[in-house]
Amino acid sequence: VMSLVWKPEQLPQVFEIISKSEMKVKLWKNDLVTIDWACPGWLLTTMVHALHPVCVAVKYPQWWPDAVLPVSWFEMEDEWKWQDLKFDVKNLEDRTEVSFSLENPNIDAQATINSLVAPKVPAGKPVYISWRWPIAILTALADAYAHKVPFVACFQPWTWNVVAISHSDTNLWTVL
Repeated sequence: VMSLVWKPEQLPQVFEIISKSEMKVKLWKNDLVTIDWACPGWLLTTMVHALHPVCVAVKYPQWWPDAVLPVSWFEMEDEWKWQDLKFDVKNLEDRTEVSFSLENPNIDAQATINSLVAPKVPAGKPVYISWRWPIAILTALADAYAHKVPFVACFQPWTWNVVAISHSDTNLWTVL
C-alpha cells in the first residue's frame, strides 16, 4: 500500500477499536506501545488517548531512524521556555489556542520532548493546537490537556481543526 487516506469521521471507530482491543486489556500503565507510521496529528492524538493510561511513543523512521519519542504523561506549569520551541497561547472567549513552532529545524527531538512541560491553560475551555513539526510534540501537548479541558482539537491544513480528544458532548472528528 503506497498510502492510506484517513478521514476525521473515522476517529470514533479508531478510538473504539483501540480502547476496547484485547491488546489494551493485557497492558499495564507502565507498558510501552510504540506507533511507527506516519499519520495526521489528530489521528495519532486519538490513538494515544485511546490507549490511556498506557505509555505511548512514536517512531520517526523518516527523520530519526532509531528515535522512539515518548508522547504521553507530561506535566503542565505556568512558565514555559524551551530552547528549541516557541509557544504562543491565546486565551479567547470560547477556547484557548496553543500554537508552537520550531526555532531551530535541527533540534534534538528526543531531548526536546523529554524536557517538555505543557503551558497551563484554563480548565473550562477547549484547547485548539496548531503546530509546525514534529507531530510528537502536538500529541504530547494534547495528551497533557486531555483530562483538564472539555476537548482538544488539532489543526491540519487540509482538515482544519479536528476534535481528537473529547470528554464533553462535542464528538470526536468534529471539524471546527
